[in-house]
Amino acid sequence: MRADTATARAALAEIRAEIPATDATEVDLDVDIDTTGAQSALMSLGIQMAILMAIPLGPVLAAGLGWALCTAWSARTVAKPGSLDLYEAKWGLEIEATASPKDAIYGHRQVHTGRFRFLSDETVTEAPCASSTMKT
Repeated sequence: MRADTATARAALAEIRAEIPATDATEVDLDVDIDTTGAQSALMSLGIQMAILMAIPLGPVLAAGLGWALCTAWSARTVAKPGSLDLYEAKWGLEIEATASPKDAIYGHRQVHTGRFRFLSDETVTEAPCASSTMKT
């Protein structure tokens, strides 16, 4: 078997000469990576973590909302200092809406909303904060 060692040595010398030139230059390679699977897995994990963290918040939020509703209701039904009690006054209610909730609310099975007004202008003028806009 005969081998042309001179040609092989020349090719090897060329390769050895290219190595330092290649090491001295910056090489930019375009690499495409499909990360959609990893992104969807991370999104799913984030959603699961949020759900787990929200579980203890449910009762706390419900209690806070209940407290806010009860406080607001109490503030609307308790007379402020300086209020005028009119036990004999005649009044009317224009009902705008009526609701019948599934469970009783403060002992009532039906709830009405609307406009409350006195039937007599004299009653309105008795109030310490009476103004012409109240006499409608």
